Amino acid sequence: MKTCKNCNLTYDDDKKFCKKCGAPLVLVYDISAKELAKKSVFEERLKMDPLNIELLQEYGQFLFDNQLFQESVQVFLKILAIDEKSKTIKELLFKSYIELNQNNEAIEVGKQLLDKEPENIFLLENLADLYLKDTKYDQAINYYDHI
Repeated sequence: MKTCKNCNLTYDDDKKFCKKCGAPLVLVYDISAKELAKKSVFEERLKMDPLNIELLQEYGQFLFDNQLFQESVQVFLKILAIDEKSKTIKELLFKSYIELNQNNEAIEVGKQLLDKEPENIFLLENLADLYLKDTKYDQAINYYDHI
């Protein structure tokens, strides 16, 4: 289900723009009551111990799995502020940025991941696709050639 932030109208997933105001539609993810309860339990536990890396990782993974990408990005950035070397969190952050269509941020994180794994085909292909979306064809071609 997509919605218009200006008009608060809802549309089918195949629509891209609001018929009333012409603004781009935003995909809204609904989670079940059970998952919402789990989310609030995580938040309560994090209030008591906000710097618990394991709990933050579990919460970030939970948000990512429930397609709450905007919230998961905030958690992943917090984790990386505490532990900069977490490869798994960087990969999840990269995927979250892709889902949110935040191409520049995804490219930056992707380059950091590529420094550690220069032969990762999945990563190379995603970076090439991101450069294509930003019409940076030379960089995209370089990544495709490397693949």
